[in-house]
This record gives sequence, C-alpha cells and structure tokens, in this order.
Amino acid sequence: MSGLSALIRLSRPVNLIIMALTMYALRFLVMLPLLRKSGLGIHFQLSEGLFVISCLVLLALGAAGNIITDYFDRKVDAINKPAKLIVG
Repeated sequence: MSGLSALIRLSRPVNLIIMALTMYALRFLVMLPLLRKSGLGIHFQLSEGLFVISCLVLLALGAAGNIITDYFDRKVDAINKPAKLIVG
C-alpha cells in the first residue's frame, strides 16, 4: 500500500464527509431558517469564505485525531483486527 493511500485510509474520509455535511446542514438547514424566521435582521457573523475555511480547519483536526488514535491503538488493533492494520 502506498503512503498516500494509507494516509487517506487513516484519516477516515467517510467520517470527514459526515462531519462536513453536518456543519453545512446546521448552518443552512437549522441556523439560516431560524435567523430568517426571527425577523430581526440578524445575519451570520462568518462570511461564506470564512465558514469554508473554518470547516477545512475542523476537518484537518478531525483527520489528525483519527490518525493519532490509530497510531496509539495499534497494539489493541493487532489483537482485535489483525487483517485491517494500517499502521505497522
């Protein structure tokens, strides 16, 4: 397995996609209707560009957390899931 594909598997891309969808769903399906419904003229503090950057930062933190967890759990994973080890 090449280094890049192992890194992608370690970051758990499906979890990261779920994180991104959750952040966008909260912004546009929960918060935006509430702000419009209030009628007070309140707007988001973050512009769309800053929201995208903050999402990317949070996704990078999530990926780093997944990688660190896999690294420190490798002894347990060697016992429980020996065929699925990524970190050797």
